[in-house]
Amino acid sequence: MESGEFDCFKVIDGKETYLKSYKHGEAFGELALMYNAPRAASIVCKTPGKLYSLGRQAFSQVVKESASKKRDLYKSVLGSIELFSSMDDHSK
Repeated sequence: MESGEFDCFKVIDGKETYLKSYKHGEAFGELALMYNAPRAASIVCKTPGKLYSLGRQAFSQVVKESASKKRDLYKSVLGSIELFSSMDDHSK
């Protein structure tokens, strides 16, 4: 979200229930993209705002790149510790 405020609602026990408000810098809908599942909640625009969207393929690529960078960082840190420096690399 670039701007605006958006409320999140979910039907629980047959009743539409308020869950939270989203503001600048937050994101929603990622679970539906990650698990290729229907959205679990509805978003309603509370104030005028601007949203950006990613398709499933682009989102998947961002998640994979992030995980790869994190794995490389951990590997680098562990490799700099003498105790772990001689261990085999099984991530090949």
